[in-house]
Amino acid sequence: MFLQRITLYLLAPGARLIIVPLEIEHPHSGHPWLKFAGMFKDDPLFDDVLTEIEAYRRELDADDAAI
Repeated sequence: MFLQRITLYLLAPGARLIIVPLEIEHPHSGHPWLKFAGMFKDDPLFDDVLTEIEAYRRELDADDAAI
């Protein structure tokens, strides 16, 4: 999430100035799938999944070449 820092100036009763620093999260900033980036980096099965994907792509390429 993207945090934006702003400062809020309030005039309180009695003419006192109150300064309030705020951090606001912007839920719609950036790419919507960015929050999922790297979610499988520590998964022990991830390399096996990549190997299966590569094998399937080679199989599809071989089928396309046979046509």
